[in-house]
Amino acid sequence: MHFSEMTYTRPDLVKAQALAENAISELDQSQNAGEAEKALLNWDKAQGLLESQVAMARLKFAQNTQDTEAKSENDFLNANLPHFQVSENKFLERLVNSPHRVELEKQFGTHAFKSWEVALQSFDERISGLTAEESKLCMEYQQLMAQIRIPFEGKEYTLSNIGPIAQSSDRTIRRNVAFAIDKSMQGHQQKLDELYHQLVQIRHQMGLKMGRDNYTSLGYDMMGRTDYNADDVAVFRQDVIDYLVPVCQEIRARHAQRLDVQDYMHYDEALHHKEGEAVPKGDEQWMRQQAHHMFKDLGEDFSSFYSMMENQGLMDLDNRETKAGGGFCTAFYEHDVPFIFANFNGTNGDVRVFTHECGHAYQRYASRNQPLRSYLWPTLEACEIHSMSLEFFTYPQMHYFFKEDTNRFILSHLDGALLFIPYGCAVDAFQHWVYDNPSASSEDRAAEWKRLETIFLPWRRYESGETYYDSGRIWQRQRHIYLRPFYYIDYCLAQSCALQFWAQAESDREDALNRYQALCKLGGAHSFTKLLTFAGLQNPFQKGTLKSIITKVTQTLANLE
Repeated sequence: MHFSEMTYTRPDLVKAQALAENAISELDQSQNAGEAEKALLNWDKAQGLLESQVAMARLKFAQNTQDTEAKSENDFLNANLPHFQVSENKFLERLVNSPHRVELEKQFGTHAFKSWEVALQSFDERISGLTAEESKLCMEYQQLMAQIRIPFEGKEYTLSNIGPIAQSSDRTIRRNVAFAIDKSMQGHQQKLDELYHQLVQIRHQMGLKMGRDNYTSLGYDMMGRTDYNADDVAVFRQDVIDYLVPVCQEIRARHAQRLDVQDYMHYDEALHHKEGEAVPKGDEQWMRQQAHHMFKDLGEDFSSFYSMMENQGLMDLDNRETKAGGGFCTAFYEHDVPFIFANFNGTNGDVRVFTHECGHAYQRYASRNQPLRSYLWPTLEACEIHSMSLEFFTYPQMHYFFKEDTNRFILSHLDGALLFIPYGCAVDAFQHWVYDNPSASSEDRAAEWKRLETIFLPWRRYESGETYYDSGRIWQRQRHIYLRPFYYIDYCLAQSCALQFWAQAESDREDALNRYQALCKLGGAHSFTKLLTFAGLQNPFQKGTLKSIITKVTQTLANLE
């Protein structure tokens, strides 16, 4: 079915409630594992169909944040879904305590049950009202960010489409863009402060109502993490400080030399080459055509996947005025297909985001035969391995997009892969501090961000007069901080794994690609660290893992210089 034929219908939550209650009754009355399995699969399918309509509603709003009907549907779901989740939890509680659990685990594996136990720990009827308030504020943040306009040289830009100008090879232009953005963001600073403060207070109350000291452990449970905790993540962040930050300082110093600037500023960070960043050699339609060649080179399964995405209209890639920013991949259980959302703006980020989201979409496509809905996707840090790894696996195909500038793109992408991790860790450390200190003021949060920049991003400098940037609020543009607490470290963990796939592909590409495809097919059938074992990847929480990866990358970067 083509996407244009996929309709949205407001979910009948009364009917959904009845189906959930019926599934609970079936499970309670099951006399053997076969009957319990039937109740589980019936419930799983009903939940999947509901999930499809929710995904469609969320996508429609992201495609046009000014669409009043789409906003109305999201308002409806935000207000009512948390209450429906109470019924879902009743079913899960019966399921994990079922006398047939051992037999069901033999059939479906143990990870689903561990995941359901964590899900039960992360939601209760006591916080349904708070969850609805949280969703409403998150939608308000998305609308606000989509509405921000930056006047520059007689035109108005969104935060998404000003990107190409911000990467200009002319330093004066880069500087002027930075000041234009700074001025525009100043006008929204107070509202962004207020929105985040409200979100922090709501989430803190969630934690308290769920019997936690604060939101942090609840946030980890909401992310579905079953085999590591905040202490493990803290070890990883410390390794980044000890081993990676010094290397990134050297990379930034080389950037400054290539750009021939003595006073390296934050607006120089996006540009890795004096002649400018490599950019795709054509428009969106041209890029779609090149992608056909890229996926054909990767193999038959990849090619079939991409043809399906194109033929069924499962991508929205252009940049529009009222479209939400960023990129993401969602999926429709009802039709068993993924969907890619992006905002092409003529920079190399178009290719990076496209291949990244294709990695998510390919994994969902590859795992389509998993027996349970909860196994179609893994937890998010594992999801990001699929997306980030595909960025590296497609290096040999980047010439389709960048032609003679391919090596320049690869150099920027590879050193960017290392440079990202300290930033991602700064975001994660910031969020841990925020939820450990829920009574902090907006100014306290800004001061903490500036302190973390000196640790994780010691090269970063702002100019006098950049009031917004220098106030310690650049993090407000990072939507994950508002929308998905504790998500961002997943990118860092996954990057350390994706770089391992890259290094292995340098030695034996066929073997690495086969293991990548096998990992994608596993979907969410296992926990994060167990999936790493199946894929032959080292655990990023183990001392020394990051150091060995850095050595291989820096050697390659030296050869590319």
